[in-house]
Amino acid sequence: MKFMKKIGVIALSLALVISMNTSVFAKASWHDYIGFDGKPGHTWYEAADGKVVGIAKNKWTAKLKTIGWGGVWGAQIFQDVNITKGRKYRIKFKMKSTDINKWVVIKIANKNKIAYVKWIHLKKGKYTKINETFVAKKNASKIIFGIGGEFGDRDDEKEIYDYLNKSPSDGDGDAAGKSTKILLRKYSLKPATKVKSSKTYCRCGCPYCK
Repeated sequence: MKFMKKIGVIALSLALVISMNTSVFAKASWHDYIGFDGKPGHTWYEAADGKVVGIAKNKWTAKLKTIGWGGVWGAQIFQDVNITKGRKYRIKFKMKSTDINKWVVIKIANKNKIAYVKWIHLKKGKYTKINETFVAKKNASKIIFGIGGEFGDRDDEKEIYDYLNKSPSDGDGDAAGKSTKILLRKYSLKPATKVKSSKTYCRCGCPYCK
């Protein structure tokens, strides 16, 4: 009986640690919105055209035929997350644009309530590595990678521009018609601090009872 109690304590402690470290990925499927890719309702002519392939838990590849000129939200890859205001998280990944220099933005939010924002300027053909710890400013339910053609002139993106100290631009007007692949690899988003399992003591003299 005492042995079974110890097993139960260990199992409970492990379950708590595992649940706390995977809670961010409670609904971990990636989804996409490519605004002018021909799918039903995707008729935003300013937006990007293309498709997302090679989707896995920690990676995806966006093949953009044209990046468009509708701003970063003209092409989005997103997933549901579970972020708690005031808690510390670590986000890690590497990202590359194969054919052009490209601005992208990462937003973790619940609609207009923003927990975290990061602008990244990807250099053609080179991976940019991100490994950051942040404290969530708000509760959040979604992480979004905005990868559409960005020229720093969207009135509907002024709030997101405030997180960058300059105007993002993917180039001159001709850049909107260019193609590239955006690769996300080795992505993870987890609580930055692990929950320590508490010691539970019984009376049998085993290591758990000292």
